Amino acid sequence: MRKRKSWLDRFSRAARWRLGAKDAGEVIGDYRELLDGDARTEEELARDLGKPLDAVKRLTEPKRYRLWLAVFAALALCLALPGLSPLPGGNYLWHWLFENRPFGVQLGMVLALLGAAGAVVWFRRKGRKGEALPHGIPVLLAILLVWLALALGASWAWLHDPLGFAEMWGERPAQVLWWRLNYSVYRSVALLVGGLEWVGGLGMAVIGLTALVKARTGDRRWAAVYVLSMTAMLVAMKQLDVMTNTCIDLPGHEWAALSGYFYRWVTMAAAGLVGAGVALC
Repeated sequence: MRKRKSWLDRFSRAARWRLGAKDAGEVIGDYRELLDGDARTEEELARDLGKPLDAVKRLTEPKRYRLWLAVFAALALCLALPGLSPLPGGNYLWHWLFENRPFGVQLGMVLALLGAAGAVVWFRRKGRKGEALPHGIPVLLAILLVWLALALGASWAWLHDPLGFAEMWGERPAQVLWWRLNYSVYRSVALLVGGLEWVGGLGMAVIGLTALVKARTGDRRWAAVYVLSMTAMLVAMKQLDVMTNTCIDLPGHEWAALSGYFYRWVTMAAAGLVGAGVALC
């Protein structure tokens, strides 16, 4: 029984990935009914039915599967490229994605928008919605919301009162300036930038890509986690852009002039919440 279940489990995983959870459900049910009470060993099943992956390949429509692979690659790159760009070794990629282009457009923002919108549209049309919401979705959404709140709160404190932000950490006021990959005069700012790079970049990429796979192989509402991780990544990248390229203690860089940054980040977060809500419906 254990070996037969193992064959079915591997068949089910391959079917959900290659066919999609929506189309795979009926196929998996047919095979489960076919093998119910079957006493053949896994070796005998492999001999008679083929290896699980080979059995799924015979049921796969090549064009539809290649289309899914193209969509998956595009959605993965939309999140991974901007998210991993601020990490060590990605300096050129970072500037390419987040330099202002004509009309102030940044390629990283375009990728994030395309990725989030593409995931919502694709999985609402092609995905499967189960009866019960998977437990992992609200847990990860809560974690992402907490991260967004912490990142926005820390950035608000820094922009609103940079000297007070440094003094809060027991650091003596000097010059509020942090040049990326050069030097840091404030340890607290350096720690915040590091969090934006590793948690807001790598962490969001890992969570989002995991959700992308689960949206394909399980419940389509995992796309909400992908959208919110994309949102958290983009907010972190925009905060990182300001923190590593703006000397906010110069004249004219008071809160009244800097508040526009913060409100844009809040708007991005709100738009991401709306997109996640649509993905959950």
